[in-house]
Amino acid sequence: MYDSFIIGGSALVICIFAAQLQHDISVDIHYFGAMGNDEKSKVMLDLLGKLPIATDDIRLYEAETPYKTVFSDPDFNDGKVERTFINNIGADALSNSSYFDFYFCNSDIVVFSGTALVPQLNAKLTDLLNSAKYKGAFTVVNTVFDFPNEKLNPEKPWPLGDTLKSLPLIDLLVMDYEEAKRIREQNDFEKMTEFY
Repeated sequence: MYDSFIIGGSALVICIFAAQLQHDISVDIHYFGAMGNDEKSKVMLDLLGKLPIATDDIRLYEAETPYKTVFSDPDFNDGKVERTFINNIGADALSNSSYFDFYFCNSDIVVFSGTALVPQLNAKLTDLLNSAKYKGAFTVVNTVFDFPNEKLNPEKPWPLGDTLKSLPLIDLLVMDYEEAKRIREQNDFEKMTEFY
């Protein structure tokens, strides 16, 4: 049993924020993602149906809707909070870049968020960024803790597609310190910032 249920992942949250901000202007917001054909997706699709977000590009797979269980101790270390995550990528393991269509390719702003949790998509990130830039889009990449690569290759840098080819194609890169450190495989802050 859980204390609360929060809709996610990170790309979907960005779409929801964008929808909330556009109350007085007309902007088309399209969410491209994967869900399982299960009760979780029904709840999420019902909630999304109340927002001005196009959900036609959500793929439903015969798998579990991706979810993250967060165990949180708000009293840890004088209120600094300790959290432990259990991540289930579910349908995201089946998701790939084949469903990006006209709206994706012809968008003014293209956001890739949390692609590390969608392994097939993350592997094609460079190609997708290149397509978006070719069409003149402003590109945003929002990283997440790369659980799959941390498990498979804990000694190697986390990839953003072909990282060195992807970075020049990104107009805005949003990451936390741990993600920046692991993608570059660099602990020295000055060297890390010079690289990015």
